[in-house]
Parts: sequence; structure tokens; C-alpha cells
Amino acid sequence: MQPAELRNLERVLNAHGSDVSTIYCVITALIQQLKETQGEEVVEAAFKKAMANASGPRPMNSAAPSGGNIRRLFGKT
Repeated sequence: MQPAELRNLERVLNAHGSDVSTIYCVITALIQQLKETQGEEVVEAAFKKAMANASGPRPMNSAAPSGGNIRRLFGKT
């Protein structure tokens, strides 16, 4: 790869990393708010739905969800 291509790749990766970090912050805040306002049983139901969705069918060539990451988001590890 040429230096310009490497810089462009770095910019793209950093932008996606920022997007992922932002989404993580929002999701963890929503889980915390849900737990505080609706209770643990509602959070547990959301966790089960997330795990079921993660194990469902995916379009070809799409990234697979990580059950481990879902467990971590919900504080299960």
C-alpha cells in the first residue's frame, strides 16, 4: 500500500471506531436507564431477545454479532 492509501485506511478505521464507541455509550446508558426505571426482569428479557437476534439468520457476507460482546454489554460476564 502507498502512504496515501494507508492514511485513508487509518481515517476510515478511526471513523468507524468512533462510531462503535458512540453506539456503545448510548446502548450502555439505555440499558442502565431501563434497569433503573423498569427493573432487572425487563433488562433480562432484552438480553434474551438480543441473544436470540444474534443467533438468527444473517444476510450473506455480513458481520456476525458477538454473543460475548452482548453478554458484556448486559453485564453477564
